[in-house]
Amino acid sequence: MALPYDCYIRFLITKGIDDLGEINRELAVLDLPEATSFDVKKQSQLIDKYLPQDARTAIDAKHYTPQFLEWMAMIDLAKLWEYEGSYRTQDSVRLMRAVYDIHYDPRLRVAINALLIKGTSRAVMARKLSAKHSADLSEEIINVYAETFFDCSKMRRADWRKYISRVENQDEVRLYFAALTEDAYLIETELGLDAQAPVGNMLQFMLVKSFQKVKDLCDVGTPDTDKESRNWMKHCLTVIEKYDKYKSSDMDDFKSNLQLEFRYDEGYEIPAAQDSAEFRQAMADAATNEKKT
Repeated sequence: MALPYDCYIRFLITKGIDDLGEINRELAVLDLPEATSFDVKKQSQLIDKYLPQDARTAIDAKHYTPQFLEWMAMIDLAKLWEYEGSYRTQDSVRLMRAVYDIHYDPRLRVAINALLIKGTSRAVMARKLSAKHSADLSEEIINVYAETFFDCSKMRRADWRKYISRVENQDEVRLYFAALTEDAYLIETELGLDAQAPVGNMLQFMLVKSFQKVKDLCDVGTPDTDKESRNWMKHCLTVIEKYDKYKSSDMDDFKSNLQLEFRYDEGYEIPAAQDSAEFRQAMADAATNEKKT
């Protein structure tokens, strides 16, 4: 089984933290679900497989040389180690501090996770979530967060099922299930973000459901269901008309066209250029008189 934060578990092992209880305490600090002994063993085996003996000896001895960082890059841990000890630079501190800070805003963290599951563009995520959560996010920050703490690229459906079973917050569970099964615009709407809804698809869904309702009621054939079916027929015909009109539109087109369908009882007049000039002159005269007084 894969976990979205396998990379972080691997990082903890290279720091010399290989006890399951201690690893889970470190995960709890960042509000990450507990790992199992199998998860830890799997990452230990990966380290043994891809690192040379000298690197494994350096890990055990906690001997951190410039070459150590090169070894960590071989197992995708360079970014995390650049935030540690003598490897820290001004840029790496700025970047990783922002990445770790995501964990201390649960709503922001879950929103990023859901959009990562959905495969939303990282640049779009940074723009929308920065505005929504007053966060200073960038595409780079989200990329590093995804690689380190929520890597969806290695997750299969079975992995998601096991991972979600470990998540305790039910709102978070519901959102992850929605991200795995629903359209992207529904997830963005749930998160309170500006979403471009496919109007044609929505109307098509309504049309199919309305027609199915009519069919089911007609099949029953009682006086009550016949009356109800006629009401649904009216809904169905209305949706057919709207679907034919808006099936190729996006939400902006839909809003514009909808606005044009309103009938106004009274119009309004656009003042002539002469009237506007007279009005401006009157305002200028009034201002001059006020200064004199």
